[in-house]
Amino acid sequence: MNIFNKLKVGTKIIFGFILVLMMMIGIAVVLSFSLDNLKNDFTFLVEHDQPVLSNAHELAKLIVDMETGERGFIITGANNFLEPYHADHKQLEINIAALQARLTDTNDLALLKQIKSFSEQWSKQVAKPEKVFWMQYVFNLTILFRLKLNIVRSNNVKYDVMFMNNLTIWL
Repeated sequence: MNIFNKLKVGTKIIFGFILVLMMMIGIAVVLSFSLDNLKNDFTFLVEHDQPVLSNAHELAKLIVDMETGERGFIITGANNFLEPYHADHKQLEINIAALQARLTDTNDLALLKQIKSFSEQWSKQVAKPEKVFWMQYVFNLTILFRLKLNIVRSNNVKYDVMFMNNLTIWL
C-alpha cells in the first residue's frame, strides 16, 4: 500500500490503463479460443453430422418405401410394386455402408448394425415369404380358374364339380 501512496496520480492512472488493457487482452485471447472451438464444432456439424442425419433420414425413407412396395404387391399382386422394393433394397445397403464409414461413436454403430439386422430379418422372414405365398396363391387361382373353365366345357359336370370342391378344400 505504501508503494501506491508514493506514486503520482498520473502514474496511478497509467497503471490503471495498463491493468485494464491486460484484462482486455486476456478476454480477447479467451474469446479467440472460444470462437475457434465454436468454428470447429460448427464445421463438424456441417461436414459430419448433417450428412449423417441426411443419410439416416434417407435410410428411414428407403425402409418405408420398401415396405410400401411390398404391401402394394401383396394387395394387388402386380409386379410393378416390387420395382421400388428391389431398387430401394440396393440403395439401403449403399446408405448403410456410407453411414458405417461416417460414424465413429460405438453406440451409433451398434444402433446402425441393429437397424441393418432388423432390415435383413424383415426381408428374409416377412417380405420374401409373402411374395412366395402370393405367387403360389396366384398360381393356385390360375389352376382353379382353368379347371372351372374346363368344367363348364365338360360333359361329365357332376364328376367335375365334386373334383373342384375337393380341390378348393385342399387349396
